[in-house]
Amino acid sequence: MAGAGGGAGRAREAGGVGFRRRSTARSVTVSIFGAMANRSRQTFLKRRKEKERVAKQKAKELRRRERAIEKAAEGPRPTNTDRDLEGIVPGPQEPVWKMADVLTEEEVVEVEAAEEEARKAEAEA
Repeated sequence: MAGAGGGAGRAREAGGVGFRRRSTARSVTVSIFGAMANRSRQTFLKRRKEKERVAKQKAKELRRRERAIEKAAEGPRPTNTDRDLEGIVPGPQEPVWKMADVLTEEEVVEVEAAEEEARKAEAEA
């Protein structure tokens, strides 16, 4: 019965008196003096994550302070203008194909000639 399910028989066979080694995820070693647990990988990972989180918080706080200083140096913004609409000129705009520069010189001349003919036809009517 010594070999049926008991760990003590194997420990004695290994030459130890009451020694038992277990391999677990935690890497726990049992000796004569009692259980002595080594820190697991999870502990180190958790500590590293916590340090990274603290470092990230400090960097974020530093960026916030720098931005607050920049805002103070800029002065107050005008409240009567919409920043999205700044630089937009009211009225007819230049055609997109002229702004994007997607046509060749010859194509531009053809399109402008067609527009001029359309204007003349409109003026005659």
